[in-house]
Amino acid sequence: MKMKSTVLWLYSLIGFLLINAPGVQADLTQNIVGEWKGNGSQYSGESWSIQLVVEPSGVCSISYPSLKCGGDLLLLDQSETSARFRENIKYGKECIDQGTIRLIQMQPGRLEFFWYLPSGQLQANGELIQVRKYTPDPKTLPPVIPFHGPK
Repeated sequence: MKMKSTVLWLYSLIGFLLINAPGVQADLTQNIVGEWKGNGSQYSGESWSIQLVVEPSGVCSISYPSLKCGGDLLLLDQSETSARFRENIKYGKECIDQGTIRLIQMQPGRLEFFWYLPSGQLQANGELIQVRKYTPDPKTLPPVIPFHGPK
């Protein structure tokens, strides 16, 4: 029984240190939960509005209100400051399906937006401003392991 409690204490300590270690940061999608709005510009000169929603569950959607189209985003990869998504356009006829979006956070509340054709060619860029933050749903957060310390 003592060995079991020592192992449990050791795992709890390691988990606590990993979560609270300096320099350990959440991935970008965890830091940008909420609603974002801005504008994008194609290199041909055309501009359009953008609305991005990142749910606490990690589900992401995008719409282009001025183009009357939008859909879901599939997360491809991410780091602390950037994320890459594949677009799945669900409605509208003015948007190209299966494009790639890269978001880069240069400062809190602001995202740089880059849009790539399905072929991989950079086609547009823009900036998004956070207009609303969402409170994380406690059901989607990882469980907290209580720390009881050595006995």
